[in-house]
Amino acid sequence: MSENKHNGMPSHARVFGLFSSELLIILAIFIISLVAFLGIANFIYDNKLVQLDIDRQGFEFFSQEISDTGMKVMKIITFLGSTGFLIMANLFLFVYYLYFTKHRWYSIKVPVVASGSVIILVLLKLFFERPRPVSPFMIDASGFSFPSGHSMSAMTFYGLLIYIIWKGRSKKPGKFVLTALLAILIMLIGVSRIYLRVHYLSDVVGGFLMGVLWLVFSLTVLSYVENYFERKRKSPAA
Repeated sequence: MSENKHNGMPSHARVFGLFSSELLIILAIFIISLVAFLGIANFIYDNKLVQLDIDRQGFEFFSQEISDTGMKVMKIITFLGSTGFLIMANLFLFVYYLYFTKHRWYSIKVPVVASGSVIILVLLKLFFERPRPVSPFMIDASGFSFPSGHSMSAMTFYGLLIYIIWKGRSKKPGKFVLTALLAILIMLIGVSRIYLRVHYLSDVVGGFLMGVLWLVFSLTVLSYVENYFERKRKSPAA
Protein backbone atom coordinates (compact mmCIF):
# COMPACT_ATOMS: atom_id res chain seq x y z
CA MET A 1 0.00 0.00 0.00
CA SER A 2 2.75 2.40 0.98
CA GLU A 3 4.75 1.30 -2.05
CA ASN A 4 1.87 2.16 -4.42
CA LYS A 5 1.40 5.45 -2.72
CA HIS A 6 5.09 6.17 -3.16
CA ASN A 7 4.90 5.28 -6.86
CA GLY A 8 1.67 7.15 -7.41
CA MET A 9 2.89 10.57 -6.37
CA PRO A 10 6.36 12.15 -6.31
CA SER A 11 8.16 12.18 -2.99
CA HIS A 12 9.87 15.24 -1.56
CA ALA A 13 13.19 13.64 -2.43
CA ARG A 14 12.21 13.31 -6.09
CA VAL A 15 10.95 16.87 -6.28
CA PHE A 16 14.11 18.13 -4.63
CA GLY A 17 16.20 16.03 -7.00
CA LEU A 18 14.50 17.50 -10.06
CA PHE A 19 14.91 21.00 -8.71
CA SER A 20 18.58 20.40 -7.96
CA SER A 21 19.21 19.00 -11.44
CA GLU A 22 17.61 22.04 -13.07
CA LEU A 23 19.56 24.36 -10.80
CA LEU A 24 22.82 22.55 -11.53
CA ILE A 25 22.27 22.83 -15.29
CA ILE A 26 21.57 26.57 -15.00
CA LEU A 27 24.62 27.01 -12.78
CA ALA A 28 26.81 25.05 -15.20
CA ILE A 29 25.65 27.18 -18.15
CA PHE A 30 26.35 30.34 -16.17
CA ILE A 31 29.83 29.26 -15.05
CA ILE A 32 30.88 28.00 -18.51
CA SER A 33 29.67 31.23 -20.12
CA LEU A 34 31.42 33.34 -17.49
CA VAL A 35 34.75 31.53 -17.86
CA ALA A 36 34.57 31.69 -21.66
CA PHE A 37 33.70 35.39 -21.66
CA LEU A 38 36.48 36.26 -19.22
CA GLY A 39 38.96 34.34 -21.36
CA ILE A 40 37.97 36.21 -24.52
CA ALA A 41 37.72 39.55 -22.70
CA ASN A 42 41.16 39.20 -21.15
CA PHE A 43 42.74 38.41 -24.51
CA ILE A 44 40.97 41.29 -26.24
CA TYR A 45 41.87 43.76 -23.50
CA ASP A 46 45.55 43.00 -24.08
CA ASN A 47 45.23 42.96 -27.89
CA LYS A 48 42.40 45.39 -28.64
CA LEU A 49 44.25 46.91 -31.61
CA VAL A 50 45.15 43.53 -33.10
CA GLN A 51 43.02 41.36 -35.37
CA LEU A 52 42.99 37.93 -33.74
CA ASP A 53 43.48 34.75 -35.75
CA ILE A 54 39.87 33.65 -35.27
CA ASP A 55 38.70 37.09 -36.41
CA ARG A 56 40.80 36.91 -39.56
CA GLN A 57 39.56 33.40 -40.26
CA GLY A 58 35.96 34.53 -39.77
CA PHE A 59 36.31 37.28 -42.36
CA GLU A 60 38.12 34.97 -44.78
CA PHE A 61 35.39 32.33 -44.47
CA PHE A 62 32.54 34.72 -45.27
CA SER A 63 34.46 36.68 -47.91
CA GLN A 64 33.96 33.73 -50.26
CA GLU A 65 30.18 34.12 -49.96
CA ILE A 66 29.89 37.89 -50.49
CA SER A 67 27.23 38.81 -53.08
CA ASP A 68 24.57 41.45 -53.66
CA THR A 69 21.83 39.02 -52.69
CA GLY A 70 23.75 37.98 -49.59
CA MET A 71 24.16 41.62 -48.59
CA LYS A 72 20.42 42.25 -48.85
CA VAL A 73 19.56 39.13 -46.86
CA MET A 74 22.10 39.87 -44.14
CA LYS A 75 20.94 43.46 -43.80
CA ILE A 76 17.41 42.21 -43.20
CA ILE A 77 18.63 39.70 -40.63
CA THR A 78 20.83 42.24 -38.86
CA PHE A 79 17.82 44.59 -38.65
CA LEU A 80 16.07 42.01 -36.45
CA GLY A 81 18.82 42.58 -33.88
CA SER A 82 18.96 46.36 -34.22
CA THR A 83 18.21 48.81 -31.42
CA GLY A 84 15.23 50.34 -33.19
CA PHE A 85 13.53 47.02 -33.89
CA LEU A 86 14.16 45.56 -30.42
CA ILE A 87 12.88 48.69 -28.67
CA MET A 88 9.55 48.30 -30.47
CA ALA A 89 9.51 44.53 -29.88
CA ASN A 90 10.19 44.91 -26.15
CA LEU A 91 7.58 47.65 -25.90
CA PHE A 92 5.03 45.41 -27.60
CA LEU A 93 5.75 42.56 -25.16
CA PHE A 94 5.57 44.91 -22.19
CA VAL A 95 2.16 46.29 -23.19
CA TYR A 96 0.86 42.84 -24.12
CA TYR A 97 1.72 41.25 -20.78
CA LEU A 98 0.67 44.28 -18.76
CA TYR A 99 -2.79 44.77 -20.25
CA PHE A 100 -3.85 41.69 -22.22
CA THR A 101 -2.78 38.66 -20.16
CA LYS A 102 -2.79 37.53 -16.57
CA HIS A 103 0.97 36.95 -16.60
CA ARG A 104 1.75 40.39 -15.20
CA TRP A 105 5.22 39.40 -14.01
CA TYR A 106 6.39 39.22 -17.61
CA SER A 107 5.65 42.94 -17.88
CA ILE A 108 8.38 43.38 -15.25
CA LYS A 109 10.80 40.81 -16.63
CA VAL A 110 10.77 42.22 -20.18
CA PRO A 111 11.93 45.79 -19.35
CA VAL A 112 14.36 44.60 -16.66
CA VAL A 113 16.10 42.18 -19.02
CA ALA A 114 16.15 44.71 -21.88
CA SER A 115 17.32 47.75 -19.89
CA GLY A 116 19.92 45.78 -17.97
CA SER A 117 21.29 44.38 -21.22
CA VAL A 118 21.72 47.89 -22.65
CA ILE A 119 23.43 49.23 -19.51
CA ILE A 120 25.89 46.31 -19.34
CA LEU A 121 26.61 46.58 -23.06
CA VAL A 122 27.41 50.30 -22.90
CA LEU A 123 29.67 49.84 -19.87
CA LEU A 124 31.57 46.97 -21.51
CA LYS A 125 32.08 48.88 -24.75
CA LEU A 126 33.41 51.91 -22.85
CA PHE A 127 35.70 49.68 -20.80
CA PHE A 128 37.28 47.76 -23.69
CA GLU A 129 37.19 50.55 -26.33
CA ARG A 130 37.96 48.09 -29.11
CA PRO A 131 37.91 49.74 -32.57
CA ARG A 132 35.59 48.29 -35.19
CA PRO A 133 36.94 46.42 -38.23
CA VAL A 134 38.20 48.59 -41.07
CA SER A 135 36.24 48.81 -44.35
CA PRO A 136 32.81 47.69 -43.08
CA PHE A 137 29.99 47.10 -45.57
CA MET A 138 27.62 49.19 -43.47
CA ILE A 139 28.81 52.77 -43.15
CA ASP A 140 26.29 53.61 -40.41
CA ALA A 141 28.01 51.30 -37.90
CA SER A 142 29.48 53.38 -35.10
CA GLY A 143 30.83 53.03 -31.58
CA PHE A 144 33.19 50.47 -30.17
CA SER A 145 33.32 46.86 -31.29
CA PHE A 146 33.46 44.56 -28.25
CA PRO A 147 31.09 43.02 -27.41
CA SER A 148 28.67 42.99 -30.32
CA GLY A 149 25.49 44.81 -29.30
CA HIS A 150 23.37 43.04 -31.90
CA SER A 151 24.58 39.64 -30.68
CA MET A 152 24.04 40.39 -27.01
CA SER A 153 20.63 42.00 -27.59
CA ALA A 154 19.52 39.13 -29.82
CA MET A 155 20.53 36.60 -27.18
CA THR A 156 18.70 38.41 -24.38
CA PHE A 157 15.50 39.26 -26.31
CA TYR A 158 15.00 36.07 -28.31
CA GLY A 159 16.38 34.05 -25.39
CA LEU A 160 13.66 35.64 -23.25
CA LEU A 161 11.10 34.55 -25.84
CA ILE A 162 12.43 30.98 -25.56
CA TYR A 163 12.07 31.21 -21.77
CA ILE A 164 8.47 32.42 -22.13
CA ILE A 165 7.68 29.65 -24.61
CA TRP A 166 8.90 26.93 -22.24
CA LYS A 167 6.99 28.47 -19.34
CA GLY A 168 3.80 28.31 -21.41
CA ARG A 169 1.34 25.44 -21.73
CA SER A 170 1.77 24.63 -25.40
CA LYS A 171 2.79 21.12 -26.40
CA LYS A 172 6.44 20.13 -26.41
CA PRO A 173 6.80 19.53 -30.18
CA GLY A 174 5.73 23.12 -30.80
CA LYS A 175 8.11 24.37 -28.12
CA PHE A 176 11.02 22.53 -29.72
CA VAL A 177 10.22 23.94 -33.17
CA LEU A 178 9.91 27.54 -31.94
CA THR A 179 13.07 27.19 -29.84
CA ALA A 180 15.02 25.87 -32.81
CA LEU A 181 13.79 28.71 -35.05
CA LEU A 182 14.67 31.38 -32.48
CA ALA A 183 18.08 29.80 -31.84
CA ILE A 184 18.81 29.84 -35.57
CA LEU A 185 17.74 33.48 -35.76
CA ILE A 186 20.08 34.39 -32.89
CA MET A 187 22.98 32.69 -34.64
CA LEU A 188 22.15 34.32 -37.98
CA ILE A 189 22.11 37.78 -36.42
CA GLY A 190 25.61 37.14 -35.13
CA VAL A 191 26.70 35.81 -38.53
CA SER A 192 25.28 38.90 -40.24
CA ARG A 193 27.53 41.15 -38.19
CA ILE A 194 30.63 39.27 -39.37
CA TYR A 195 29.37 39.03 -42.96
CA LEU A 196 28.83 42.80 -43.06
CA ARG A 197 32.28 43.32 -41.48
CA VAL A 198 30.97 45.53 -38.69
CA HIS A 199 32.14 43.11 -35.97
CA TYR A 200 34.85 40.54 -35.43
CA LEU A 201 34.01 36.92 -34.67
CA SER A 202 35.30 37.41 -31.11
CA ASP A 203 32.90 40.38 -30.71
CA VAL A 204 29.97 38.20 -31.69
CA VAL A 205 30.95 35.31 -29.42
CA GLY A 206 31.55 37.75 -26.56
CA GLY A 207 28.11 39.28 -27.14
CA PHE A 208 26.42 35.88 -27.10
CA LEU A 209 28.19 34.85 -23.90
CA MET A 210 27.38 38.07 -22.06
CA GLY A 211 23.79 37.80 -23.27
CA VAL A 212 23.55 34.31 -21.75
CA LEU A 213 25.11 35.52 -18.50
CA TRP A 214 22.72 38.43 -18.09
CA LEU A 215 19.68 36.40 -19.16
CA VAL A 216 20.39 33.58 -16.70
CA PHE A 217 21.22 35.95 -13.85
CA SER A 218 18.29 38.34 -14.33
CA LEU A 219 15.65 35.64 -14.89
CA THR A 220 16.88 33.62 -11.91
CA VAL A 221 16.72 36.63 -9.59
CA LEU A 222 13.35 37.76 -10.94
CA SER A 223 11.92 34.25 -10.60
CA TYR A 224 12.94 34.14 -6.93
CA VAL A 225 11.38 37.57 -6.38
CA GLU A 226 8.19 36.45 -8.14
CA ASN A 227 7.97 33.27 -6.05
CA TYR A 228 8.55 35.25 -2.86
CA PHE A 229 5.68 37.65 -3.53
CA GLU A 230 3.41 34.86 -4.71
CA ARG A 231 3.99 32.94 -1.46
CA LYS A 232 3.44 36.11 0.53
CA ARG A 233 0.19 36.84 -1.32
CA LYS A 234 -1.15 33.33 -0.75
CA SER A 235 -0.13 33.13 2.92
CA PRO A 236 -2.96 33.07 5.53
CA ALA A 237 -1.67 36.31 7.05
CA ALA A 238 -2.07 38.09 3.72
